[in-house]
Amino acid sequence: MKIKSNTIGFIKLVCILLAVALMAACSSCGKAKAGYDGYTAKSGKNSAKVLRIFGSWTKTGIGTHYNCGADAGPFVIFGLEGLAQYVRTTDEIVMLLAEKFRHEGNTTEVKLRDNARWHDGKPVVSMDIIGCWYLNHDEATSYMESVTAVDDKNFVIKWKPYLNPSDQAKTVLLAQATKIGSTPYHIFKEFVDAAVSLTNGLEKCKETSASRNSSFFDKEWDGDAATAFGDIYTRYRAYEVKGTFPATGPYKLARYTETQMILEKNKDYYLADTCDFERIEVTYQPTEAVGNQMLAAGQIDYMDGTPMKSVLESILKQNGSLVHYKILDQGTLGCLFNLEKQIWASDKVREAFEYVFDRDLIKNTANPYAETSWRSMSSMSSYEAEKWLDPDDFDKLKTYSFDQTKAENLLKEAGWDKRGGVWYDGDGKKVTLILGYIEGTPWTPMATTVQSLLRSFGIDVILKSTESPTTLLANARITDSEYDFMLYFTALNPWGSHPGGAFKHMYAQMDAAMMHLPVNESDGHYSLVLNKADGTGTFRVWDIFERIYTYTGSKLREATADLIVGFAEKNYGVDFYNNVTGAFFNLDRVGNLPLSDMFSKDRNITKLFYYNDADFISVQKLNVFYSQATSYSTGAITARG
Repeated sequence: MKIKSNTIGFIKLVCILLAVALMAACSSCGKAKAGYDGYTAKSGKNSAKVLRIFGSWTKTGIGTHYNCGADAGPFVIFGLEGLAQYVRTTDEIVMLLAEKFRHEGNTTEVKLRDNARWHDGKPVVSMDIIGCWYLNHDEATSYMESVTAVDDKNFVIKWKPYLNPSDQAKTVLLAQATKIGSTPYHIFKEFVDAAVSLTNGLEKCKETSASRNSSFFDKEWDGDAATAFGDIYTRYRAYEVKGTFPATGPYKLARYTETQMILEKNKDYYLADTCDFERIEVTYQPTEAVGNQMLAAGQIDYMDGTPMKSVLESILKQNGSLVHYKILDQGTLGCLFNLEKQIWASDKVREAFEYVFDRDLIKNTANPYAETSWRSMSSMSSYEAEKWLDPDDFDKLKTYSFDQTKAENLLKEAGWDKRGGVWYDGDGKKVTLILGYIEGTPWTPMATTVQSLLRSFGIDVILKSTESPTTLLANARITDSEYDFMLYFTALNPWGSHPGGAFKHMYAQMDAAMMHLPVNESDGHYSLVLNKADGTGTFRVWDIFERIYTYTGSKLREATADLIVGFAEKNYGVDFYNNVTGAFFNLDRVGNLPLSDMFSKDRNITKLFYYNDADFISVQKLNVFYSQATSYSTGAITARG
């Protein structure tokens, strides 16, 4: 049968219209609405007041108390607490078990909350805190001469007169003990009494003692004492608590399996009236990819961090109820040189590597929301350094650029030679470097970009990945490590708003050991000598580092400048970028979030807030690793029902 031409035309028109409609439908499916409307005007979808998050814990069991050696993961964040909690990168201190600190001279009076209780209902008393310090020596106890109970709710700390921290540092040190609410005296009395008796029976540290500054409670810890304490501590760790997991915080451990943890609100908590979520449901996160998928599918309400730009945008596209904040981090990512390797002995070689890398490219590959750093590694992020240094000292930190011609000239001055596009060192050996890094974002894309840049420059790079920072540290710090250099935080301060936190990460925690800075055999401390910032002489790093918490005012700024400017001159590593982390929230289920006026325009909030910005603290508190449970217990974050 012959079809009329006008019929054919009609069919063509219908087909065209259908095609256009289909394209429009596909387009609307692929492009999620950028904004979120009605956050403050409409109700949410969380009347049950449940927070769903990700976490991880020891799969073989979390044990019966915090100090048993197992990891209780999210319960540690939401269930355990200290005398106070600092909010990372800010100057905010949230008082918790302690109602107040009163500093005077070399003493601190601590008043505990009258209504603070353990999860088993027993009141929190002075010996709970004192006992925890005697059993779990932390940084604060190395500054303490003694700690004595006045009564059940008051105790006094006497600080070493020769190592007396400033009042600000005392508060920071006490707030660093974030899990001191973990050793109730009514449960662990046997071990506390043994540790107190052992410690108080030791001789006072002698002025000539090499370990005087770092000794716990100002005592001479000889081999016999250390062995005796080790026995007490081993039995304490192995002790099995019957009944409720010892903790004091806003949430109790109700149930856990290998894949799920349930935390129930502590109705007797002293901030229960402002703690809005009734339950926290935690799903064990096996991989980063699984976390991203569950977030996009609306199965969890919060996740920290800033993934790759393409991944972040894809997650927001798939779930129109999510918002992502960018959060300032007092950390810098880059590469650390293994100074055991002869290749880094030359100042010219280390300086050349400051010019080799396209740091913008590395930053844009690993975290485009971050800020490129063109300065030499200084042991403190530029964000912090600018805050703590006088402008004249901050300007002494040399600024570099991506200039491979300069790099080539410096390498040639160091005796290197480039033949056939390949570099050979001063001994005529082809240069091949082994790079250690952690598998996952942002380290993997950073590693492959570093490898590509160096290969195009004429230096081959072999990549060696590890599964965790702990493994990277272990592999890097051994003598004759296979790593020539490592990707990690070249600066980090997760220990409160004081310069001592950044230096603690450098010299007492990670970087110095990974880089194999020279060590003085007589006292076991780093023997590194640097130039003073004002050019008037030199100083031994450890001599200033171990006293950094005792300095105030101009002396603190001067000491900080010496450590920062002097270290930056060495070029012991390369800073790539000052980090930006972040936080995802499901707007249907989580309320009282800051910057709500931005949600209707864009849920990918790229604005980064700095120290003096009005919204700085409210945004920083969103990251649970920065504020722990305090944003939830104080009502800063609520359920949206």
